[in-house]
Amino acid sequence: MAHSDCSDTDPSVPRAMPAEQVFPDKPGIVRKGVLILVPGLILVVGSFAMAFIVALRVPSTPERTIEPGLNSGFYALIGPPIFGMFIVLYGLFLLRQTRCVVLNRDGVHVHGLRSRKFVPWCDIDAVDRSKANAVGVPASVPSIELLNAAGKRLAVVTDSVLGFDELADALIAGSSATTGRATFIPEAAEERRVEKGAKSIRLAVRHGHLSSSFC
Repeated sequence: MAHSDCSDTDPSVPRAMPAEQVFPDKPGIVRKGVLILVPGLILVVGSFAMAFIVALRVPSTPERTIEPGLNSGFYALIGPPIFGMFIVLYGLFLLRQTRCVVLNRDGVHVHGLRSRKFVPWCDIDAVDRSKANAVGVPASVPSIELLNAAGKRLAVVTDSVLGFDELADALIAGSSATTGRATFIPEAAEERRVEKGAKSIRLAVRHGHLSSSFC
């Protein structure tokens, strides 16, 4: 595992903190994600399989034609797989949440279901309290973002670990002790959120202009 420029003798590393603090995940998060994901996959695959079987078994006749428009047959065909996709996306969102966070004198270790990230204390320039949003479904959870001096996100910790607020305080205290200044300033965090929202709007408008140019 690659480490940053922080050395073990660097006085900026917060030595006052305990040798190690472990924040495990809340019980049942993974089980809940699996219990949601599996039925969603079954619904999506089953819907397409059923449509394929029906298309093969039902004979085509002059009287039986496909009518254009948003009729009941159209909704019956695409409704279940679309609903299943939303279930799958929400299940994946739950499974991708943080499983465990370990703080020690070297830095922050963030463990996901299949991911591992290490962020040295000296790389953390700012700590944000934000929300992690699911892709494709209206769901979000509180989160902590660790940013470097360029504003790049180094790691995200979701509210799926025990002692989430205590963890946030420990991250702010450790990174502030390293930088020698406060790394969590509510006003600065709000400015970053506003700028991030404005950037998303600009990208959406630009994408809309590009799409219209091809029409």
